[in-house]
Amino acid sequence: MSECENKEGACQVSSAKSPCSQTEQAGCIVEGNIEMWSDSFCRAMREVQVDILKEKIRKNWGPVLDKMGDAVVAAKGTCWQSMVAQAFAQQELRDNFTKIIGSTRK
Repeated sequence: MSECENKEGACQVSSAKSPCSQTEQAGCIVEGNIEMWSDSFCRAMREVQVDILKEKIRKNWGPVLDKMGDAVVAAKGTCWQSMVAQAFAQQELRDNFTKIIGSTRK
């Protein structure tokens, strides 16, 4: 496993197991900064790679993916409208029950 794969998302000031002693403080700060910069470089490299792949994917399959996205939006829209209709029906049932129960009060 490469350093970038191993360190992804890591954010440590020191790689030492225990806190730095007073005499080691300067070394810990230097090593911690080197490690953070290395982690940042790996993260930035990965982001650039993702951006490059996104560009190539859109160029090669963009129209097909757009059509697929349209199909998903249409289907999810139908599901959403169905859930809204069900919520209104449930609320109407609750309102009717409240009226019925309220009418029995003397």
